[in-house]
Amino acid sequence: MLINFPPISSSSPKPQRQSTRIISLSTTLLLLSIFIFFLFESSYAIYSNKKVIIEPSESNFAYDLVSDGFGFLSGGFASINISMMEMNKNQIDQSNLVLVGLPYYLWFILNSAKWDNEPSYTQYLCEVPSAIRVPINSMNSIHNNKIVVNDDNLNNLLISKTFNINTNSHYAFLILRCEPTFPTVSFELNLNIEMINPEGQHLSTQKQPFILVFFSLSVIYFLLFIYWIIISLKNYKFIYKLHLIIGLSIILQVISYLDIFIYYELINVNGIISDALDITLSIIGIFGDVSFLLIMLLVSIGYSILSSNEYRMRVKILFIGCFGFYITFRVLYAFCRDSTTCTVFVLAFRVIKFLITFGVIIAMNHTIEKLRIQSMEQQFSNDGSDVFIKMKKYKGFRLAFFIYLLGPLASLFVQYAIVTYTNYWILNAIEEVIILYLNYFIITTFYPQPYTISRTHQD
Repeated sequence: MLINFPPISSSSPKPQRQSTRIISLSTTLLLLSIFIFFLFESSYAIYSNKKVIIEPSESNFAYDLVSDGFGFLSGGFASINISMMEMNKNQIDQSNLVLVGLPYYLWFILNSAKWDNEPSYTQYLCEVPSAIRVPINSMNSIHNNKIVVNDDNLNNLLISKTFNINTNSHYAFLILRCEPTFPTVSFELNLNIEMINPEGQHLSTQKQPFILVFFSLSVIYFLLFIYWIIISLKNYKFIYKLHLIIGLSIILQVISYLDIFIYYELINVNGIISDALDITLSIIGIFGDVSFLLIMLLVSIGYSILSSNEYRMRVKILFIGCFGFYITFRVLYAFCRDSTTCTVFVLAFRVIKFLITFGVIIAMNHTIEKLRIQSMEQQFSNDGSDVFIKMKKYKGFRLAFFIYLLGPLASLFVQYAIVTYTNYWILNAIEEVIILYLNYFIITTFYPQPYTISRTHQD
């Protein structure tokens, strides 16, 4: 027989006290964000201090400087500064390097087909006319370039150029090794590239919508949290631990989306990317992501809804272990700076997230099957219909969770059938809307309520 946890009594912490604890934890997270922000002082202009190492034996003939390109509006400009200290100018000239800004679709096609390492295709890119072109040599004739020469053999190379953008366009910024190229020693280029759209906006056109998307999500989740507080206070006699965790999860997601909004807004206005911003964004994002996974798992196992005897020690250890490893790898990824190591951390926490999601499916089906058996036992009784009410709610939750699982497939279809590389923000918006829908469903379905409503008719 199913047993509900008793409602919070007068001897238990009052809902107002629990709400105060939630608000206190949220305030602590905000203070932690501010602390991390001021802890790191290294900030730099967008795409600045980027280092490109040219190896004579390297098979790579094209170096992508901005992975997803940069979308300009008419009236924007790109400022490019290239420097190299104590380099033999003959080696520079023999390398035959050129920095170009090409239409992104052209590079996107070649890079997707893995042709970027083929010298013939690189040579094709070298010959494509481009409005942004900076030859990297000791005798170039580009206007406004400056070369400081110490003696006949060594150069402190400094190339500076500004390009005005007259049309709406999306550029890929590349360094190409054009034929004939004969580098004999390895050397390092230091690049500072600043790309600005009209009105001083530093975000690319394909990332500008993120500001509105995440601001809207912050407002919507905050309103959702207010709604949760109101409905919980109206039914405070039926508040269980699950409901307090749901409230905490919603406010953590509010903070997470607000942090992402501030991240993009600061970059757009000030044109800076800092270690503090990246780490703060990752750390706060962990709380929002973990809390969302946690409430899905707790709802699926019937925490505070079904019998307390279901939570065996081994199950608790398994859940704690999964979330512990997940949080650990997410934190390690937040502080990671080596690309190879970061890839390992990303793969690790995604595998664990998959296991948690798989656990939600198993637990949810087990809960529904258990409720179905209990409903059969009560089919001819006149007892309260709490089992039938819960089973109906869980069947709805299973459908909502199925829609959540279809989210990646929907994004994949939209990516290849509808959107282009210039509006990939739509894919993020689709994923976030699906997560918002699941949060809304959980709030409107599993809110504090009595389940022992008399049943006058049984199908």
